[in-house]
Amino acid sequence: KNSGMTFAGAKATEGTFYIDAYFTGNENNGKAAGVYMGAYHFAHPESDSPGSEENYFWNEAKNYIKSDGKTLMPMLDMEVFNGVVGASSYSAWVNDWCADLVSDAAAAGVAVKPAIYVSACNACDFNSSVSQWTSYIADYNGESSQSGTPWSVCTSCEVWGSGAWKFWQYTDAVSVSGAGSVDGDVFNGSATSLQNFVAGSQNTSVYYWDSAGGGGWSTGVAHWSTSSSGGSDINWSNGKYAYFSAGSQAQGADNITISAAGLDTTGIQIAQGALTFNQSQINLDS
Repeated sequence: KNSGMTFAGAKATEGTFYIDAYFTGNENNGKAAGVYMGAYHFAHPESDSPGSEENYFWNEAKNYIKSDGKTLMPMLDMEVFNGVVGASSYSAWVNDWCADLVSDAAAAGVAVKPAIYVSACNACDFNSSVSQWTSYIADYNGESSQSGTPWSVCTSCEVWGSGAWKFWQYTDAVSVSGAGSVDGDVFNGSATSLQNFVAGSQNTSVYYWDSAGGGGWSTGVAHWSTSSSGGSDINWSNGKYAYFSAGSQAQGADNITISAAGLDTTGIQIAQGALTFNQSQINLDS
């Protein structure tokens, strides 16, 4: 903090094989110094499914992803692009990992929106579906962190929008007292707007659509569960998060196919911006 640092990231895990021994110390020391601290996971989509890697990360980092006013949104570090396991594309892998993290955090009472770290040119391996998550672009182009842009190259890869970025890693050589030479990152906004990227309280719980367990879908009725494995069905209650697993199908009065974890509106007709389950409305954000 005395070195002018406002926020920092601490590596928690990599793949499903590595836990950073310095993670807990970095988190505790950073927060104690008044620095917003974010935990991150180094992904290996070529080796593991998104669910297995998210679970590995959450088990290590969950005690440091809190609505304590000191937690920066968690980040998924995408640097390895040598194939993908458990998803149809890199974008699908990212979206599934993030959706699982949002769900786990919400169940723990914390609202998060993960950031995606990627180099400007590697962003070409994504499509625009990842733009639902926060952009964290790496480009060591020598431009000023206060007036430059990470999109000095590979402008065709701007899946978050033309010239758009929220965080930029602009160098790997910033000197910080007590830490030595570290990566340098900047936020595209004010100190006030940075608050939007601090984890907050989540007072609503996640409801899973139970396609197995207690009876699945029948005309006009959706069965919900507070467990991702289904069972103990409950009726829909407004103010909850709806979670649809990959391949879910709802048949009856409303015909809906969910093609990826989370709600994918591709090919879904939504009348007047709402779906009706158990005569209750689920309002969908545009």
